[in-house]
Amino acid sequence: SMAAAPASSSSTLPIEKDRLDDFLRLSALREEERLELFELLTSKRGKKSLVVDSSLTSILASITSTVVTASDPSQSSSILSKESLNFLKDNDVHSFREMTASIDDFNFGADGNRVDTPDCIIYLVRPNLSMMKVVAAEIKASDRLVKNRVFFHVCFVPVQTTVCMHLLEEQVNSRDIWERVSFGDCRLGLVPFDTDLLSLEMDSVFKQCYVDGDLSSLNQIAMALLKLQAVFGVIPNIRSKGLGAKKVLQKLFKLRIEEDANGGPELNGFKTPQQQTRHDIDTLVIIDREVDLVSPLVTPLTYEGLMDELLGIFNSAVRLDPSTMGEEFNKDTSFNFSLPAGMDLPGSLAGSAASITAPKASKQSADIPPPPPAASSMKPKPSMVTISLTNNDSIYSDIRNLSIEKLGSYMQEKAIHIRQRYTAFKENKDASLTEIHDFVKKIPKLTRDYKSLNQHISIAALIKSKTDTREFRDQWQGERGMLEGDSFLDAIEEMLYSDVDCTGLNRILRLLCIQSLTAGGIRANRYDSIRKAIVQTYGYQHIFTLSNFERSGLLRRKDTVLVDTSVPVWQTLRKNLRLIDERVNVTSPDDISYVSAGYAPLLVRLIQSLAIGNNNSWVSSSSSTITNSSSITSTITSAAVQEALRLLPGPVLELSQNLSKAEEFNEAVTRSASEASNAISNSNMTSINNTSFGGTALSTAALFNYTAGILSSSTTAANVGNMSDNTHLNNDEKYSVDNINGETESSGDNSSSSDNAADMSHNNLFAKKVMVVCVVGGLSYLEIAAFRFLSKDPAFPFRIVMATTKVVSGSTFLSSMHHNY
Repeated sequence: SMAAAPASSSSTLPIEKDRLDDFLRLSALREEERLELFELLTSKRGKKSLVVDSSLTSILASITSTVVTASDPSQSSSILSKESLNFLKDNDVHSFREMTASIDDFNFGADGNRVDTPDCIIYLVRPNLSMMKVVAAEIKASDRLVKNRVFFHVCFVPVQTTVCMHLLEEQVNSRDIWERVSFGDCRLGLVPFDTDLLSLEMDSVFKQCYVDGDLSSLNQIAMALLKLQAVFGVIPNIRSKGLGAKKVLQKLFKLRIEEDANGGPELNGFKTPQQQTRHDIDTLVIIDREVDLVSPLVTPLTYEGLMDELLGIFNSAVRLDPSTMGEEFNKDTSFNFSLPAGMDLPGSLAGSAASITAPKASKQSADIPPPPPAASSMKPKPSMVTISLTNNDSIYSDIRNLSIEKLGSYMQEKAIHIRQRYTAFKENKDASLTEIHDFVKKIPKLTRDYKSLNQHISIAALIKSKTDTREFRDQWQGERGMLEGDSFLDAIEEMLYSDVDCTGLNRILRLLCIQSLTAGGIRANRYDSIRKAIVQTYGYQHIFTLSNFERSGLLRRKDTVLVDTSVPVWQTLRKNLRLIDERVNVTSPDDISYVSAGYAPLLVRLIQSLAIGNNNSWVSSSSSTITNSSSITSTITSAAVQEALRLLPGPVLELSQNLSKAEEFNEAVTRSASEASNAISNSNMTSINNTSFGGTALSTAALFNYTAGILSSSTTAANVGNMSDNTHLNNDEKYSVDNINGETESSGDNSSSSDNAADMSHNNLFAKKVMVVCVVGGLSYLEIAAFRFLSKDPAFPFRIVMATTKVVSGSTFLSSMHHNY
């Protein structure tokens, strides 16, 4: 049954101010999702039991918690926070569990006469066919355990489907039970997990689209973006790249027309888009994961990225075994704030921080543990402790995106700073009452910082013990070599043949995919040899896994008769977009490539290329370059970006939305193309210097010839690995128009001034317009760190809010591609 949240200990940390609205009013979005859940729970009377699809647990936890507290290692782990459990109890939910848990967890026993026997069992699930079989089994088992008549309500997120309902009826196969089953929708959309990160928490979207041929997830993404517009206003400018992104955009336009026909979206407490006069989001960029399959597989070298890679981050938190974290983590870290004694910090804090330096290669060989399981399958253990990882923690906010090489020195400086503040006050024997009062007011913040710093020192030490292994260094160096064009097949085969414990499949597949993607495929004879060895070593069932990788484009068998003289697409992309920077300064970076000590995520570089000129557009023939202080990006030209976009898979779309009324997708494309060509023509006539669109602008005739050419031709662009055409998302139409809005003025209000340079930088960030980047198929922490760096770059005209179907690592992304048996 739903146990009460752990009681607060004497060292429970004070509540940090919620920073969810730092970038955008995301608290409004969270409240909308919270009201959706409230309406579901209050629609059923009596005592309720809630059974949640494991893939929705993180969403439930996020929307039912309005504030995040700093983590306390003395507090035991729980799937939901105390606030979340109280929210459910207030709505007569007497028991809660995940779908994967045992049916006995309901605690209403075989006699069916327990006090907490529910009147209604609510199932909150995704509309997946495989899940319907599980729900049917749950319903029949629950009906057997309870003697009184229990009603069942199956609520689909975000919408119910007829095929799921029919399959569920077939699986239940009982007229008496079926009469007590009802259905409904809970239109949960993008849920805020941090100040700049939204997620749908949808597993395997990329596999569903590119392997299974199931495009239903794209409709759910479009519905989530429609709700985003309902809360924040219609988004004026839209950019997209990829077939999946185009289909999401088409569905978004269609849904908006349907909503307008029905009088607009019905939201709880928010105005409809027709009533809104403000538009909080200036630009929406939708990118298909297929555009960049390399970046999720690259090992990150930022603190947060390595934490996810090696320990696993679930629902913006990491769960750790206290026994592995050392004495500093486990002991009581409470301060004794009696004055004037007891103000000193333990000397071990600064010393511990000093020991966390950049990892160095170790000669000893140690086994790297197998990759963490997919987030949806990770179950918290009773002995584990949960550490919150959000911007509400000021220490974590500062260190999350730091390179691992800078992390140690920063922690040491921070520890010394905290120690000095206490020492200075302690040694001030003549402190006045005002000074004492001012210091006492700072104690809660210093307490939070001290406890958080102590936790992250322990976590960093654990990460360092893993990054110092020879296997980790060899893997990273192999990845870098393949990104620069080298072959790593010999080393991969050696790993395969020496894996006597059969635990390294994911690691081998990961490196093999990077090799295939960067080399344009693997020669047929070599690929067949490795494929045979994988099946013989790890089992015949992985024939289907390898088949999934091939169908999605992660692996490609390259048939060549003569010597292959063609240049891999990746080599051109690497050169045009300056994806490798060997001279990057990871301790004081000036380019996004610091996130992996020299590799710039391709997807983020494409977003950065929107800053070429002043029109925030990919489609331009100007000779402008990216406006940036980085020397490596200053050489990226508009022509190079256009060539890269042509080589990458899927169409490019650039259009504007009609803010006053909904319109058909094709109408928007035609109108945007016409307005863009007129704007370019006018700028050429009135400005010799091309100050409006930068460089040498496209002429009207050139624009229409370019657009007409791609409208009538099929999509023939090869992707990074020269993958085969996909039959599920293949669409021969390709649209491309220029942005009609070339303005770069700020919509923010930066009325306050400060002499502090950090405050000025902070104000400049919030003076930018907001861009939402939606990645269909998953986003990695490597890319998240790069986006955050780009968002803070004064030369980039937007502050970025990221949206994705799921936050993934290389291991979880590949695990989602495995065959379901």
